[in-house]
Amino acid sequence: MLAELLRAERDRAGSPTYEQMAAASEVSAATLKRAASGRSTPSEKTVNAYLLACGSGVSTRERALIWRLKARRDERGGRRKVYVEGISTPSALLDGLAALHVNLGARPYEEMQKRAGGAPMLPLSSISRILNREMLPVDEKQMAAFIQGCGVLNRDREKWMQAWRRVKGVERRPSRPPEPRLLQLLEQRAERDLWHEGAPGDRRAALRHARRPAGGSAQGVLEVCRG
Repeated sequence: MLAELLRAERDRAGSPTYEQMAAASEVSAATLKRAASGRSTPSEKTVNAYLLACGSGVSTRERALIWRLKARRDERGGRRKVYVEGISTPSALLDGLAALHVNLGARPYEEMQKRAGGAPMLPLSSISRILNREMLPVDEKQMAAFIQGCGVLNRDREKWMQAWRRVKGVERRPSRPPEPRLLQLLEQRAERDLWHEGAPGDRRAALRHARRPAGGSAQGVLEVCRG
């Protein structure tokens, strides 16, 4: 189906030679010719280069990439079901990442690396070991780079990151607010001032209440200080 589309687009463009098409792209004439033969599934880069050389529109290119993705999945046994929210073990996560790679078109390692931001973010050796189920992504940055390299949409990325955190036993904790330190300083100053001033018992009781962990706050201590 994909090869038929490519050949039809070339015919529509007036049947330029593959050498002419190669001159208008960064892909060789041999690679473009092989893409239209149907003997193997071309890369995403090749499909885009072929259709751009033919002057094809955006909708045609998008349709071709969808067909390419399906062809790549079919070469590897078809789409695999993955319940990301249920992943809780290293083996389940490795199986899920391998299925993710296939479901999104099984991009070549070099293409994944480029999409992920380059070798520092995602070494080729790491991609190979992850997909061969030999290792998990070593940290959150590498996990994020791997799923980006696979082509995961933004809306689906967080659930994959959560799966990695579950398996690694990592919890995302919000940054600690600065108020506890401020509260401590205000307490010390308020206590000193109130005692030096001989403050009445009700204000001292109010300070003790403002300092309670369950309901204490910097604002509460400030209100006591203002009296």
